[in-house]
Amino acid sequence: MIISIAAIGDKATDTEKEKLQHGFLVYMGLLMSGGGLLWGTISIYYGLFLPSVIPYGYTILTIVNFTYFYFSKNFRLVRFFQVLMSLLLPFMFQWVLGGFIPSGAVMLWSMVALIGSLTFQDTKLSVKWLVTYLLLTLFSGFIDNSVEGLSLGVSPQANTVLFVLNIVVISTIVFGLTIYFIAKQEEQNRILEETLQQLRETQNQLVMQEKMASLGSLVAGVAHEMNTPLGAITSMHDTLTRALDKLKQTLGASQEYREDRTAQSAFHVITDATQVIATGVRRVADIVGSLRSFARLDEAEFQVADIHEGIESTLVLLQPQLEDSVTIVKNYGDIQPIYCSPGQLNQVFLNLFQNAGEAIEGKGEIRITTFEDQDIMYIQIRDTGRGIPQEQLDHIFDFSFQAVDSRVKMGFGLSTAYRTIQEHKGEIQIESEVGKGTEVTISLPMREMDSE
Repeated sequence: MIISIAAIGDKATDTEKEKLQHGFLVYMGLLMSGGGLLWGTISIYYGLFLPSVIPYGYTILTIVNFTYFYFSKNFRLVRFFQVLMSLLLPFMFQWVLGGFIPSGAVMLWSMVALIGSLTFQDTKLSVKWLVTYLLLTLFSGFIDNSVEGLSLGVSPQANTVLFVLNIVVISTIVFGLTIYFIAKQEEQNRILEETLQQLRETQNQLVMQEKMASLGSLVAGVAHEMNTPLGAITSMHDTLTRALDKLKQTLGASQEYREDRTAQSAFHVITDATQVIATGVRRVADIVGSLRSFARLDEAEFQVADIHEGIESTLVLLQPQLEDSVTIVKNYGDIQPIYCSPGQLNQVFLNLFQNAGEAIEGKGEIRITTFEDQDIMYIQIRDTGRGIPQEQLDHIFDFSFQAVDSRVKMGFGLSTAYRTIQEHKGEIQIESEVGKGTEVTISLPMREMDSE
């Protein structure tokens, strides 16, 4: 309910900063109104009926002011009137009670108005309110002797009670309002930091998408340029093979050919050369196919795809980096194709395989295991690298996390991997032990179409 009251002047278009100012001013008014009821009651208790009009009047004017705030949403006018009231009435109450000593320095309540002036978020305006407060204080000191005659005979006991209550209550209110303001500022800073984090992650994703788009364009051009000569080489190789077979059949019936070791040796060399050409052409064709499969150039972003195909195409691209020192062990289970974004998942595999390869010093092994359990597909990638310290695992998916001395050198990629798996309604977990290696487990729901 208190929170609802604090938001009485909020509009749908207000910023968080403006809502904070509204709530701060309302809390200030409510606290001082409580003080008004307290001091009005104390005044009546001691028979000071006329002075009690001021604290009770403050409470009534605050209710009227906030009611106007609720209907008009005119924060500037409401704030000015509330701060002005909070500044002037405590001084007036002090004068009526007979000055500093008889009132227990009740003008200290005006300090709450100074706190309220901070809602202007304008240093010059806040300084003006401070100067007004100081001038009123000096004026009160100047007329203190003159207003002693207005004292209605407050006893020394009442003076002591008022003074103690003023100090205790005002200190509590000022402290409470300050804590509230700081807490709200910290909450806004936290929200701002979370928003900034989301923007960074979004920027990260956009950068990766742009890279993938650039890669797709590059691969499209390379594939197109390579397919034409590949087609020509394949065709000519087939023609050469068939012509060579016919020539061998024709010459094979000749006694002269069977006795000519030089001619037979030449035919063997040509045959071996054609086999080498065929192997090279197939290798280049596999690379081009893996590039196209990795980038998924001419396919929809989300589709039903075979995860094993994506893993294989990624390993083909990384083969030059891994084949000399890393042994790839594949334990593929019998899993069905799933509805996913193959291009995005291939990027995840690329990041994980790269990190695993970089973590291995000397000879090592990367073991890839896939299986299905209760409509969940699991992909486990385990390496025998140096491992990751536990204190770094807690932040390994944070944006721009980097650990130069550990296996992780691309926090950017891991952050993207984490976000990609989340977008697939899956999870990614990392377990690691320094000196023994790391295991990454990806779990993805088995689905044939988008469930959203």
